[in-house]
Amino acid sequence: MQNYCDLSGKLCLIFSKVSYRDYPLLIQIAILVSILALCVITFTLSFIFYNRTKKQRYKRKADEAESLILDELNEHLLVYDSITDMPQDELNSTVRKLNELKNKNAIFKEVLVKLLIYYKHNLTGNISRLITSAYFSLRLNEITLSKLKSSFWFIKAQGLKELQAIHDYDSTESIQLLLKNKNIDVRVEAYATLLKLQTHLSLNFLKNEKEDLSNWHQILLFDAITKSEYTEIPDFSYFLASQNKTIVILSIKLLLHYKQFKAIPELIKLLAHRDEKIRNETIYTLGALNAEDAEQKLISIYPTERNLNKSQILLALGAIASGNALNFLRDKFLQADHYTILKSATAAIMSHPVALKEKILESLNDIDEEQRAIIKHFEDPLIKLHGIR
Repeated sequence: MQNYCDLSGKLCLIFSKVSYRDYPLLIQIAILVSILALCVITFTLSFIFYNRTKKQRYKRKADEAESLILDELNEHLLVYDSITDMPQDELNSTVRKLNELKNKNAIFKEVLVKLLIYYKHNLTGNISRLITSAYFSLRLNEITLSKLKSSFWFIKAQGLKELQAIHDYDSTESIQLLLKNKNIDVRVEAYATLLKLQTHLSLNFLKNEKEDLSNWHQILLFDAITKSEYTEIPDFSYFLASQNKTIVILSIKLLLHYKQFKAIPELIKLLAHRDEKIRNETIYTLGALNAEDAEQKLISIYPTERNLNKSQILLALGAIASGNALNFLRDKFLQADHYTILKSATAAIMSHPVALKEKILESLNDIDEEQRAIIKHFEDPLIKLHGIR
């Protein structure tokens, strides 16, 4: 033991006399990296702990604010059917109390906005108008409008959603400033907001938008456009010439929604488009519009398409069901080398009127068990023709 202690003492004495620069370069680098890694780990753990603590504290304060505001709303504002039923003294007292809560801190403001918009979105009739009246009486619209000036795109988008929900028709000038925002999410949200606020916004933005729209963007715009009130429904074929393929796809969906049959010639031209997704959407739409004029063109492009679009062509011919393409469908059924093609050809044949369908089925004598099984499947009256999307 004595020898061990002496050895340890000697080693400590040696290391204490050696400076950092006396170590080999690799050891110096290793020491430096170790110290740096320790600092990074310490900082990361501290940051995580701080964030969690901050979120928990915010949630606790938000829950407290929500409880106080809900008590005030439930005891006074929400018990009346309309603002005229509410005594003026109680109305003034409630607004004053809510105003005091709003002015406590930023958390109370945010929670109050969130709750009133939630009730506005989920309630209808007089109570909805009562919520709107309270919202503007408390000047919460100023808080929402201030979000449009934020440096962060997601806060701008949040403000636009709130303006939509509360139907702030006086905010259109502030919203229009965002139509040229660099962020596509903000622009799309601004388009949707103006459309939903019934400002008769020109749809030329569809022609001018250069950036691709995501599927979510298309859903937002489709919802906003179809819920707008038009004195005259726009001709969406005008936008089929756009260089932005996502605008073309959105326009095709709108053409179908409004059943704009006069656009069928323009849709047929799109079958030659270089983009496969556009051709797929066009094929589906021509089928849904029962475009008999498109049958021969659909048949002619069939060999050049991949299986996804081939299946869509077969289904479109089945949806049109004029009978002119039955022999073509029969051939594709018999020659199918892929299950999707076999299924689509069968579905298309079975969607035809009974007389035409029976004529083809009678000619299908030499078929295998798989083909018989899929015919039997589509004989079920509950099975309907659906496009492969």
